[in-house]
Amino acid sequence: MVVGLATGIVGVLGEPAIITVAGIPYNLMAVFREPYVGMTVAGVLVERPDPSVLFSVVDYGITGAKSGDTVMIRGITYIIVAAETREDGVSVVLRG
Repeated sequence: MVVGLATGIVGVLGEPAIITVAGIPYNLMAVFREPYVGMTVAGVLVERPDPSVLFSVVDYGITGAKSGDTVMIRGITYIIVAAETREDGVSVVLRG
């Protein structure tokens, strides 16, 4: 079951995160992912972080969060760019 899978992943690998929607904070658990994306700048290959977080479907749904709301994790506040419900939960793309 999708909800069970996401809850299990977040329960084992998760860390505290705060989603703020219209000034209201929601304390949740999330899995932080910060892969690096290679890109060419002025002919030089550089890597930049491409952060995202994974929430359980149920937890994320309670917040009503959407693009433009914020997520604070590891002491850094990010802006939500997009959210996608997947098999392992809700994957939220962030911008620093």
